[in-house]
Amino acid sequence: MLDLTLRGESGIEALPRLRARFPALRILVMSMHEGEAYVGAALARGADGYVTKAVASDELVAGIREVFAGRRYLSGDLRSCRHSVAPIDNLSARERDVFLLLAHGKTTKQVADELGIAAKTAYTHRAHVLEKLGARNDRELYRIALAGGLISA
Repeated sequence: MLDLTLRGESGIEALPRLRARFPALRILVMSMHEGEAYVGAALARGADGYVTKAVASDELVAGIREVFAGRRYLSGDLRSCRHSVAPIDNLSARERDVFLLLAHGKTTKQVADELGIAAKTAYTHRAHVLEKLGARNDRELYRIALAGGLISA
């Protein structure tokens, strides 16, 4: 189980690292955040299920069982969500990494250094991210990430 509100980073940011390090890990997000943007972002970043903290204990147990069995689970209060953060879902995993680092205020050169890629490659990913998200600059990327619940202010 993973909460989205963690000290130092969000659970949304932790999901891809957990997924990369432990590919077979089943992850059920339990959060106070009920918005479609949070649900979609968590699922897009690797969560197998999502329940709100308001669910009854029997529904929480059902969610744990479903996720452990390899199935996706959303608590009843979330089943009407579209489960998508539309344009963000169109980003590749590497583009999402670049997007989040840029949204956190990193320069493209810092992104390249942190991800261990060439600066030219980072600039190419940045250009694709801007195009796919319809943003003109890094400030707009920040706003998109904030609105989608991918980062906190």
